[in-house]
Amino acid sequence: MLGGDLLAPHLRAELLDAVVSDWEESDRYGLGIEEVSSVMGLERSPCGPAWGHFGFGFGYTTIALASEDGSRRVVICMNSLVASEEAWELLGRLVWSSYCA
Repeated sequence: MLGGDLLAPHLRAELLDAVVSDWEESDRYGLGIEEVSSVMGLERSPCGPAWGHFGFGFGYTTIALASEDGSRRVVICMNSLVASEEAWELLGRLVWSSYCA
């Protein structure tokens, strides 16, 4: 989708036309997609922001992110809710080391 193969250019631009978010997991929010430059405001990306979504549910945490052009991607699914700041920092390091590699 971010690579431009799924949506027409004007629809992709509308998708990414984001507003400032007050959620701790994102900087800005578009049409069902978040711009993320740090994981929960703790571990900053060393290679720029990513687009995607965080998911939290009964007993799981999911992070799915991609670069704006779709060339870099990372998806992490855990059978656990992340509850501590230390765990988010560690998860953030895993996300960015995979995404920025």
